[in-house]
Amino acid sequence: MKMFFKLVATSAMALAFAVQANAAVITFDEPGIGSTADSFYNGGGGPNLGADFQAGDWRVITGFGQTSQPNFAFSNSGSGYLNIAGGFTGAFSFNYGAFSSFTATVYNGLNGTGAALGSINLGANNVFAFSPVAINFSGTGHSFAISGNGAQFGFDDVTFKAVPEPGAWALMIGGFGVAGAMLRRRRGQVAFAA
Repeated sequence: MKMFFKLVATSAMALAFAVQANAAVITFDEPGIGSTADSFYNGGGGPNLGADFQAGDWRVITGFGQTSQPNFAFSNSGSGYLNIAGGFTGAFSFNYGAFSSFTATVYNGLNGTGAALGSINLGANNVFAFSPVAINFSGTGHSFAISGNGAQFGFDDVTFKAVPEPGAWALMIGGFGVAGAMLRRRRGQVAFAA
C-alpha cells in the first residue's frame, strides 16, 4: 500500500510539472534595445517559446516605468500580431500601456486571421504604470493581434499556456502506463505470497 501512495504522488508531481512546463512568459528583456522581436522567441536567439512576432513591427525599447523593467515592445504599425503556431489555450494575458484606445483579439488562425475566440477593448491608460489584462477564450488560439494607431501601444509580460506537443502527451501517457503495470505486478506478487 505504501508503494501505491508513492506511485500516485510521483505521477501527480510529473503531471504538475508537465502542466507548468507549457506555460510561457515573454518579458522582452533578452533582445537588444531597438531590435524587433520577430522570431527571437522562436529559436531566433532567445528561448524557443514557439512565438513569432509580425516581422519588423514589434520594437523592443526601455523606459516608461512599466511593470517589468527594463524592456517592453511596442507595435510600429498599430496592427501588429503574434503567432504561436503550436497553439495556446485558456487565457492570453499581458501588461499594457497605450496612448490611445485599442482592440486586442485572440484568433484561431495565424497572422490575426480566422475566427475571433476572444477580444477586449483597451482604453488609453497611464503609460508609466502598465495595466494587467487577460483575454479568456475557449478553443485553441494561434495568434494574437491588436488594432489601433501606430506606435501607440506597448506590452510586456505576455503570458500564454502552450498546447503540449504530441511527444509530451505520449511521454506522460507512457509514464502512467508504467505506473499501472507496476501496480498490477505488485498485486500479483502479493496474491502469490498469500
